[in-house]
Amino acid sequence: MQATASERDIASDAALESLLERAPDDYTRVELLVSRARQLQRQQPKQAIAYAQRALELSKQHAYTKGVADATFIIGYAEYADEQYDHAIERIEEALLAYQELGDRNEVARAATALAGSYFKLGRYDKALLHLNTALTIRQESGDKKLTASVHTNIASTYQAIGQLDLALEHYLKALELQETIGDQLGVAITANNIGSVYYQLGHYDTALYYTEQALSWLTHQGRQEDTLTTLENLGRIYLKLDRTNDALTRLTEALHQAHLLGSDYHIASAVFLIGQVHRHRGDLPTALSHMAMALSLFRRINASSDVLEVLSAIARCYRTNNSIKRSLRYYKQAIEIARQTKSTLTEAELCDEVSQVLEQLGHFQTALAFFRRSTELRRNVLAEDTEKLVAVMEIRHRIEREAREKEIYRLRNVELANALAELQDKTAALQEAYAELAQQQQLTATINIQLQQANEQLQALDRERTELLGIVTHDLKNLVASIKLSAEVLRHPKTLSKPEMLEKSVARILEVTNNMQHLINSLLDVSALETGRINIERIPVEAHSIVESIIERYQPHAENKRISVLASVEPAQFIGDPIRFQEIVDNLVSNAIKYTPYGGEVRVLLAQRGNLVRLVVSDTGPGFTDEDKQKLFTKFQRLSARPTGGESSTGLGLAIAKKLVELMDGRIWLESTPGEGAIFYVEFPAHSTASPPH
Repeated sequence: MQATASERDIASDAALESLLERAPDDYTRVELLVSRARQLQRQQPKQAIAYAQRALELSKQHAYTKGVADATFIIGYAEYADEQYDHAIERIEEALLAYQELGDRNEVARAATALAGSYFKLGRYDKALLHLNTALTIRQESGDKKLTASVHTNIASTYQAIGQLDLALEHYLKALELQETIGDQLGVAITANNIGSVYYQLGHYDTALYYTEQALSWLTHQGRQEDTLTTLENLGRIYLKLDRTNDALTRLTEALHQAHLLGSDYHIASAVFLIGQVHRHRGDLPTALSHMAMALSLFRRINASSDVLEVLSAIARCYRTNNSIKRSLRYYKQAIEIARQTKSTLTEAELCDEVSQVLEQLGHFQTALAFFRRSTELRRNVLAEDTEKLVAVMEIRHRIEREAREKEIYRLRNVELANALAELQDKTAALQEAYAELAQQQQLTATINIQLQQANEQLQALDRERTELLGIVTHDLKNLVASIKLSAEVLRHPKTLSKPEMLEKSVARILEVTNNMQHLINSLLDVSALETGRINIERIPVEAHSIVESIIERYQPHAENKRISVLASVEPAQFIGDPIRFQEIVDNLVSNAIKYTPYGGEVRVLLAQRGNLVRLVVSDTGPGFTDEDKQKLFTKFQRLSARPTGGESSTGLGLAIAKKLVELMDGRIWLESTPGEGAIFYVEFPAHSTASPPH
């Protein structure tokens, strides 16, 4: 399981207590205690149990189900590490049920695997296999090949322990295949070693040698020193069975050297003992006994009871071979006592049988018979236990196989149902596709109809606009042409030629009318250019104050003719835009203000730069605009309620053009007006960044 962030931070018990004091709530404290307990559950199980117990109490106080499950599982695992297998089973089963209620299948698999380990230690191989099958199903469903291989290895170890070597080999090979698929070299090495041990038990020593040599190569490459030592010892045993004592001695000497470098008393003792076995095989009993005595002393010092039993048995057999009967019997006695203590029933039976044979050679028939009967009784007990275990295992196997068959039948039925459903879905999809295509065609038709309607409306609008344009142009040009004709007729009159003032007045009138005609034509051209996007806008610094002052000066005479006061406040201001187009905008606003202001009225023009804005304000004391006027204000060819006060002409295009030009230069224009109280037009542009506005 991966370490949590808090687990990595808890370096000591003191650090844990400090973190617990600073924790914001009890849920965090539970996680901290659980993390620390996980760190200690293998090496310091009692301390791990203490922390997990605190986490369990806090979790129960807050009905924190996940915390209860985790703490209970850790307590069970720590009890397993402390060899309290019955208690471990009880705790882990509680955790397993809690994880099932939570629906946490990953933790269910983990708990099932740990539970199987406890049952394995108690020799309840049937229960172990049952829980391992649960874990295997979950791991296979999750698609985690590494964890699936691990469960296969545990199942294989269980079958190996009860002598079902064919099944053990089957699961080891499955694990090996998965590990090779994902490139788990360490897993491959360990599994190859296990496969070698199965072939060793089967007596296929050449095959055992092949897998074990492969395991040694991978483990050496991985730098796994302790696993390498175990593999070297296994090779020594295999070479001994193959009667290749020189090779056996080479591997075992290498193992002894590495064991000394590693400082492992167990592996030193194991290598020394196996070297003794090689010498015994060669017939060099004194050297063999010397090595075995050394190994016995080391194993006793580290309390390795099962290994002490093996060495005592080997020494007894050496002395028996050497006809040192009394010494042989003394070591047999010690070995039998250790076998009873460690409940190694089959080994005890074998030792009793050997002692019986020795006593029979000595002529102690009564005692020999007693040992023989003891051996027979022990073998009968072992057979009964093995039979019971085998029956239980076979029942579990049949149950697992039956469930697998039922799952396969269920899977096949689901496949048939899925195929039928897929066929139905294909037909439904085809029908939906046809409906979708029909809907798409309908949508396309609707879109085309809308586009046609919009085009028709646009054509109608253009037709109305054309009619309005013809009406305006006809009306305005008619009046202008009539005015020119009238002035021309005056000029033809003989009296006019003799009166210079009348002549000058007529010429001035003709010029004024032609200017108005030119203005009308320019306005029409500007509107066309703006709508078709053919107008070009320059982007240069505009000295706005200079343009505004020139426009005011231009219209001053006209204002004076109407006795209109023009009040101006013009401050230096600059923005990026088109000077010519800005001049058109100002011209339009100022001329309109004078045009619609009555005689004796007032026009105000303000220009200022404040912060990042340049603002132009043009106000008048004319009739103002109605709400209806405001809706049509900036559209083309609109005749509003107000009329020029001095007979001036109006095309109805000026404000529409001004608005378009303002927006093209990133500005905005708007109106504030109340009917009868005049109008105020505002125009704003972003100020030029290098300009220095007044403060």
